[in-house]
Amino acid sequence: MEAEAAGALVSTADGPDVLLEKSEDGRRVAAALARLAPHLREVVVLKVYHQLKFREIAEITRTPEARSRRASIAPWPPARVARARRRGAP
Repeated sequence: MEAEAAGALVSTADGPDVLLEKSEDGRRVAAALARLAPHLREVVVLKVYHQLKFREIAEITRTPEARSRRASIAPWPPARVARARRRGAP
């Protein structure tokens, strides 16, 4: 019984080191997004954070779907895009 009670007290929450790393990553992502042109930032946020399809992004932004696709790739250097495609990223 005591072992069960002790097990119930063990936290599965992230430790301070993990939380710090996540917050640093978040700051870097926010800084990178802030450097994008507004229309590019909108597409990236809708695609990555809201996980919308390019068709849906095109409807929201009232632009052709192809422009949304190009905008999602435009901020990234060609070598990085090629690596992501090899890994199977959309």
